[in-house]
Amino acid sequence: MKCIKCGAELPEGKMYCAECGEEIHIVPDFEAEVESQIDETMNHIMDEMAGQSVSHAPKAKKHRILLWIIIAVVIGMIVCIYALYYLYSSTEYQLNRGNYYAMNADYYKAIEYYEKVEAKEEDNISVYWSLIKCYDALNNFEQYEAYLYKVIQCEYVTENDLFLAYHYLILLYCEKNNYQMIDSLLKSCNNEEVIAKYSEYMVSEPKFSHEAGYYKEIIPLKIKYEEDEVVYYTMDGSMPNTESKVYSGPIFLEDGEYEIRAISVNKYGVVSDVVTKEYQIEF
Repeated sequence: MKCIKCGAELPEGKMYCAECGEEIHIVPDFEAEVESQIDETMNHIMDEMAGQSVSHAPKAKKHRILLWIIIAVVIGMIVCIYALYYLYSSTEYQLNRGNYYAMNADYYKAIEYYEKVEAKEEDNISVYWSLIKCYDALNNFEQYEAYLYKVIQCEYVTENDLFLAYHYLILLYCEKNNYQMIDSLLKSCNNEEVIAKYSEYMVSEPKFSHEAGYYKEIIPLKIKYEEDEVVYYTMDGSMPNTESKVYSGPIFLEDGEYEIRAISVNKYGVVSDVVTKEYQIEF
């Protein structure tokens, strides 16, 4: 072995060069062939690793693409489900389905869809009319009547809708000969035009010519009533009815106390409320 600094021959077992004093480093000398084999082996390993990374890259890319496709499909399905849900629960859809079933005379199914709209939108007069038509076709007069009242009581009812609702209600009560209900209906009405149009169905209360009270003279008591009406009255404290005495002229009240009760009855048999008057006469 030679000193790497001065080139002097180094004896075995020495740690320093006798010529220059350089420290001796013991490093094995590899032959060139061995070094070449090592380099070749390392290059081969590196090539294999590079090849594996290249071969796995397309597979990993394919997996990522497939994953994104699956995610996109799932999101799309969720969006479609929500879109369909809102579509089928929308007012427009419910109305269209209700109209479709009504046109095909499937009134129960139509009512089902119209009621869904009614639950969402209060005072929807167009829906009320759709339900009125369905219940009329089914001869369900109870619901038919109820929805006509809803039209009348609606805050946003138009003049035309109001007249139509009263018209159909009065027709309904006329068919049932329930004229007393017509009288009650019109007395609760605030529209003067409606009242004037159907006033013939209403009955007025009897009107006494003298107010109740104390008098010191004979009173020729008269009872006023409308044309086509009949007044029935009693003087014994009992409730008047169509079997009671018919008023036909003045009732002369002489000395004494009197309690007179009277009702009016129109041509449809509608009975008014009882009007009671008390009189005390002393000469």
